[in-house]
Amino acid sequence: MRDKAVVAPADLVRTWRQDFPGRPDQLRHVRAALTAFMDGCPAAGDLALLVSELCANAVAHSGSGRPGGAFAVRVRHAHGDYVHAEVRDAS
Repeated sequence: MRDKAVVAPADLVRTWRQDFPGRPDQLRHVRAALTAFMDGCPAAGDLALLVSELCANAVAHSGSGRPGGAFAVRVRHAHGDYVHAEVRDAS
């Protein structure tokens, strides 16, 4: 028997995106925004921690941390199926 892929209905797929200034003080804002977006999801805390670590790396190791730098966070959440998160930094 083959496993069937679970696909969330389109109304249960949500996307969130936000740009942040490339400063360490923005990491708490990333965590707060992600926690609010993932409200009620048991993975919210883990997601906030992992994404804020990626953001910290962007600030520390890319052009995002230079004066005027920024980074973007995008999350796609299919309720009951998956969470995809990415951080885009400045080269």
